[in-house]
Amino acid sequence: MRFEKKYTMTLGDYVSFNLFFHRKRLILTPIVFFVAMLVMAFVVFSDSGQSPLLIPVFMLIVAVLTGMMTAWSIFAIKKASKKQYRSSQAMQSENEIIIDEEGICEHGAYANTIVPWKDVVLAAESKDALYIHISWMQAFVIPKQLIGGEEDAVIRSLIKSKLEEKKCRIS
Repeated sequence: MRFEKKYTMTLGDYVSFNLFFHRKRLILTPIVFFVAMLVMAFVVFSDSGQSPLLIPVFMLIVAVLTGMMTAWSIFAIKKASKKQYRSSQAMQSENEIIIDEEGICEHGAYANTIVPWKDVVLAAESKDALYIHISWMQAFVIPKQLIGGEEDAVIRSLIKSKLEEKKCRIS
């Protein structure tokens, strides 16, 4: 089995990868902030004899701040992704990716990368792409719009047959 395709990563592909990569932080940070602020509110307001209306008002303010914090984080990730993508000719150039029994090869004008399956850290997917991580911060990005039904089946079959179950987070 073998998958071979030439492609150019788009800005949208790179932004999607970064949002996917930071998804846990985008979810957990606001939850922790919200819960911490609520605990603080109950500690401060429970013994102060303040008006009982202060707690709901404070909760509303915390909810708005949490939403703003999340929106700002998404904006910052998108902005940094755009800046990094636009400054890298390597990311914007055409590459050829080959996935086979041996591993993953990517050839382009700026680099040639060969990664055996034993060095793959994780394979994951989002609604937009498949990601084959070669480190916790680097991955081959395979946009789903790039692959057809048979090609998709070949890639998934190779990933599932070559990676341990705990490294394989694709359906």
